[in-house]
Amino acid sequence: MWPFNKGHPRFISDADEDVLEASVKEFERLTGCELVYYFARSLGPEPEKFNEALFRKLRLHEVEHNNAILISVAPDSRQIAIHVGEGVIRKTSDPSWRHLIQKMIDLFKVGKNLEGLLAVRSLEALLAQEQPGHTKISPEDEVRNRPIREGENE
Repeated sequence: MWPFNKGHPRFISDADEDVLEASVKEFERLTGCELVYYFARSLGPEPEKFNEALFRKLRLHEVEHNNAILISVAPDSRQIAIHVGEGVIRKTSDPSWRHLIQKMIDLFKVGKNLEGLLAVRSLEALLAQEQPGHTKISPEDEVRNRPIREGENE
């Protein structure tokens, strides 16, 4: 079960969220990609379209080299969607992302929620290998490293 508590989308502890935040920072440093997590109750009837619209709303398409990754998770409705910018698409393949989603689902099913969220780190080497000079994320492009919850900072 992917629980929510007190009406807020939460399925990792505060301590795990600190670990996730540090991991996002390191992922971004190594790959030059902006990584954003979004937690919600539901991603609607078409999670991919929802996530694509959120990607644009958060202006992730404006990140330098279009190197952004948005991972949205809706534990209550058991939905996951990943949207990536064109810069990331050039470095990865569709099967890489499908495999990542399946890995996340498998870990969530056994209650390893933090490990599921951290599964994206398995793509670091692939994303970093062609990164020209490990482009730093500019302050204007930085969204934040902690997950965004439905209703905040959207």
